[in-house]
Amino acid sequence: MVELIVLAALAFAALIVVGVLLSVFSVVGWFLWLPFKIVGWALRLLGMLIALPFILIACTLGGLGLLLGTGFMVLPLLPLLALGGLGWWLFKDRSRHASQARVVN
Repeated sequence: MVELIVLAALAFAALIVVGVLLSVFSVVGWFLWLPFKIVGWALRLLGMLIALPFILIACTLGGLGLLLGTGFMVLPLLPLLALGGLGWWLFKDRSRHASQARVVN
């Protein structure tokens, strides 16, 4: 029975040692890989700076195309808007101005 407890303690100690060694190798590997990651970030930034004018041109052309399409969709509504404006102009109340007070009995 005591042998099992000693064996379990040794296995637990071995797991702790293996975990610590893995964490140390992980940190060392991260420090070794870090310069390559920084170079990759710099190259990605350079590529983004080169691509930025093309992205802006594409967004501008897309926005203009969207506005053009929206204009063609709204164009049939112009007669309805004109009728609504004509009706508002005909039926608005011309007798009362903002300077006149309304008397309540």
